[in-house]
Amino acid sequence: MRVVSEPLSDYQRMAVELADPTERLRWLPRRLVSALPLPGNDCLIRDDLVVFNLIGGDNQQTDIQFSTDADVVRFCNEAFEQAWSLGAPQGEYKP
Repeated sequence: MRVVSEPLSDYQRMAVELADPTERLRWLPRRLVSALPLPGNDCLIRDDLVVFNLIGGDNQQTDIQFSTDADVVRFCNEAFEQAWSLGAPQGEYKP
């Protein structure tokens, strides 16, 4: 899942153009997520673990946080499922 601002930046446009058309990926315009409860940081969800990637104002990684808290894992899974249902599949997203 990629949440993107529109109009796309040069970097985001390149990411859309270079994405593997067979990858199970969805693009979600930021304007559609206003009412969604989303994690405050990029994250990777694995079974009973969430890994948060914290990025600073200079777009550099500042920290990595791990959580095995069941409520945090459930929150992130539910947020991802809601966002996934709104996103456009790779190959169908037309900014």
